[in-house]
Amino acid sequence: MQRKELFLLLMLMLACLSQNLSQVSAQDAATQNDAEATAKGESEDLWERLIYLPYKNLKEVFEKQDATVFMPYLEYLKLWQGQAAGPEGEIKPPVSALITSAIYKATIEKNFARIEVEYSIQVLGKPWSEIPLNFGKAAVGKVTGSNEKTFLRGIGQGKYSLLLPEKGAHKVRFELLTRVHTSPDGRSFQFNCPAVGITTFELTVPEADQTVQLTPQLVQTPVESGPKETKIKATLGATTSIAAKWNPRTSIKPDMDLLASVTNLTHVSLEDGLLHTNTFLTYDILRGELKELRIVVPEGCRILDVNSGNAKIKGWRTLADDKRQIIVVEFLGAINKQVTIEVHTETAIPEESFLVGGLEDSGET
Repeated sequence: MQRKELFLLLMLMLACLSQNLSQVSAQDAATQNDAEATAKGESEDLWERLIYLPYKNLKEVFEKQDATVFMPYLEYLKLWQGQAAGPEGEIKPPVSALITSAIYKATIEKNFARIEVEYSIQVLGKPWSEIPLNFGKAAVGKVTGSNEKTFLRGIGQGKYSLLLPEKGAHKVRFELLTRVHTSPDGRSFQFNCPAVGITTFELTVPEADQTVQLTPQLVQTPVESGPKETKIKATLGATTSIAAKWNPRTSIKPDMDLLASVTNLTHVSLEDGLLHTNTFLTYDILRGELKELRIVVPEGCRILDVNSGNAKIKGWRTLADDKRQIIVVEFLGAINKQVTIEVHTETAIPEESFLVGGLEDSGET
């Protein structure tokens, strides 16, 4: 009995020892796995923090401008924000300076236009900011600024650079001069300008009752004009060019009295007891416009037809006069060039002598 109990006790101790060893082994394995995972995570985190340079010779890589560098996106954002931030950590503006509004006042003086310009400018960046300007064929006569250290640098071909010394708001005024062109359609001028969000344009023409066309034009406001002048004021959109053209309101062309010359060619034939006449009247318009004409023929002639080969006739009619007839020809539109009218008539041949052309009392044709 003692041996049997001793054997059972020994077996129980071996079972407990085996169980403890298994638990210790499992704990050691878990600890080892945790350590390996931690080391792996630290290793991956370490590699993510490094800048990967796929080159062997680093010195040569740094000397090349087109070298490729890989880095974590978070590090890239930090570098970008640090580059965009100013000395105090503020974000830099997208431009160093800009023109916030522009006012143009143009006055016509004989054969040129004098344009007074006022720019409201905000300098957002560091001092001595630069704004490019392009006035085209307009010449700069004067430049004044709210800061006496404001300078204008010429670049060439109507292009300039405006230099501003300080950060903040500025007022800069220009005086521009440009030629006025004259044509049959009226008078006009044009100049280039910087594109600005708010642009106002005023024009004074020293002539009354003028029609003014402005390009471009979004909104025009009424302006009171004097007895011998015409004024307009308009708000423009962002544009790089301004053009103005004007002419008298009543008509583009001045009214002129008609001045014309005529050449008469008449063919006369006798046939079957009748006198046939075919007359060709060629009118040369020297001045003005021809809208209607009148042709005199003898009283006894029968008018067969009136037509034209190079003009559109609206209609014709005859009027009775003392011992003669008057043909009234009306054109479809005003004629300002050469026109030929054909008149065909016939009359019975009298027994006594007769005239084959002209009128007996006055000789008119």
